[in-house]
Amino acid sequence: MSDKKEFDKSIASGLWNKLSVIVEHFHPKLSRTASVDFLGFARVTLDASAVLPGLILTLTGIQVKVLKGNARIDFKQEQGADKKWYDLFYARSAELRTVLTMRIFKHAGVIAAMEACAQLPKPGSSQGADAPASDDPFAG
Repeated sequence: MSDKKEFDKSIASGLWNKLSVIVEHFHPKLSRTASVDFLGFARVTLDASAVLPGLILTLTGIQVKVLKGNARIDFKQEQGADKKWYDLFYARSAELRTVLTMRIFKHAGVIAAMEACAQLPKPGSSQGADAPASDDPFAG
């Protein structure tokens, strides 16, 4: 038997409707690899005071990226004495992580960064590979 819980849409819906997620700042820092489009860093405020008065958190240093075609966020990390990297905070449920990711990716700055990053060449691809075909019958 697995400890992994199935994604609960009703929990995600409750979070979507009751948790205010505000992208306070998005700092674009575009880069591209074969499998990752790195978009930048976000500072996000989570306000759950509609359910729990006074519960307002600001999360900084959230990495915003597209990994193998999927929206993804990674939380700020620090290196331990063992030289391994550890998240300073993290979502404890798939539902919360999904809601945070979806809200962050709706931010206008993130959308603009995705569009700009799509214009960058991917490493290993030839520049101009998407150029219109030449009418030269001897080309290629």
